[in-house]
Formats: sequence, C-alpha cells, structure tokens
Amino acid sequence: MEYSAMAVVGTAIDSTGEGDLTLLIFYATLALGVSFLCSILEAVVLSIPHTQIAMWEKDGKGTGAVWASLKSDDAVKPLTAILTLNTIAHTMGAAGVGSEVAKIWGDDALTLASIV
Repeated sequence: MEYSAMAVVGTAIDSTGEGDLTLLIFYATLALGVSFLCSILEAVVLSIPHTQIAMWEKDGKGTGAVWASLKSDDAVKPLTAILTLNTIAHTMGAAGVGSEVAKIWGDDALTLASIV
C-alpha cells in the first residue's frame, strides 16, 4: 500500500537513457557538502566571543590576531563570504541536479525533483 504512489510515478516517468546518475549524485553530494561546511564555519565565526579572542591575543598566539581581524567589524565580511558561497553551492547544485534529472528521466520528473 505504501509503495502505490511510487508505482504510479514510476510508470509515468520513464528513463530517456541519457544523462549520468553518477553526475547527479556528485552534484547533490557536492552541494550538500559545501552547504554543511558553510554552516559549520558560520557557527564557528558566530560562537567565538570577543573575550576569547582577547585572551588569545594576550597570550601571544597567532590565532588571536587572525580572529581579531576577522571579527573587527562584527564578522560581517567573513559571514558575507560564507553565505555567498552557501548560496552559490545551493544554486549550482540545484541546477546540476535538475539538469541531470531532466536528461535521465525527462521533463516530467523535473517537477518532482524540484519538489524534493
């Protein structure tokens, strides 16, 4: 009973024989991987307090100077770069996956893939 919806979709969408499933998986994995790294970097930038950076600078560690320059303007520049990269990864990943879905299963499957 739970597979009846997939059976209907499977009969409505036939493979065109073109495209590459490996490339589709690569695009999806790359987009998700870059998005994951961007999320981790954003969390790191936002979670390090200025007091910790001041302690690193006081101890003479090089990381203190690097973090002080990154967070000098409330981390606007690093966050802008991270979020821009994240947006590019989402856009290019969706375009690549959509292109391969259209090649493999046709235009009818593109709507379903866009929803997923």
